[in-house]
Amino acid sequence: FVSMAYYAVPLLPKDCLVHMRTAEGVKLRTLMETLTPLLVEGTLHFTQDGIYTRNLNVVVYGEVLLRAKDIEEYVCNEPRHDIGLNFETLYKALKNVNQEDVVCIQLTREALNTSTPSINLFIMSNSDNGEDEEYCYSYKVALMALDQDTMNIPPKDFDSMVTLSSNTFQRMLRCCEKQGEYVQLFTQCISDEVNYLYFSTKGDPSSLVTRLKFKVEMKNII
Repeated sequence: FVSMAYYAVPLLPKDCLVHMRTAEGVKLRTLMETLTPLLVEGTLHFTQDGIYTRNLNVVVYGEVLLRAKDIEEYVCNEPRHDIGLNFETLYKALKNVNQEDVVCIQLTREALNTSTPSINLFIMSNSDNGEDEEYCYSYKVALMALDQDTMNIPPKDFDSMVTLSSNTFQRMLRCCEKQGEYVQLFTQCISDEVNYLYFSTKGDPSSLVTRLKFKVEMKNII
């Protein structure tokens, strides 16, 4: 039995409440892989400007924005749609995406009005690559009824703002993890050319302090 909310291939964008199609499926998979252990579940907001999520758990606040102009195909036929879902469930559907795949996500009125509301996710061969093998995996990702608390995060001026590559940040934390349970981050701003970011952790019987140099431009640390 195939319900009316289930489709083997994507619908036309005009027949969806929200339609998103991208050949950057690996990046989308990586994003979900990062969010899953941090936020577990949350609300996705679809607007005509793009997709964003803003969620808070006990210790982590996360805010992610995918701009409509940066997505190959993105259509939101109404001003806004909010859906609650489990990020791990979405990640499991995206887990096997590879570089040659196209990912399409669609939200339809039929899928929202079933006993188990869902979004439709498709992983397809990229016809632009001239692939002889054509395939399409279709998933129904169940939605959740979540309380949508309004989070008003007040603006905050920071003395230091530092941008690091994710690989460098991960390497620093892994080094600290071997020494202790907690790590302290702080900066030392000496001049426009001499500024340092420190990672400090204390363990038993040893401790570790790592220093990284960064540059300041017009008092805005990059």
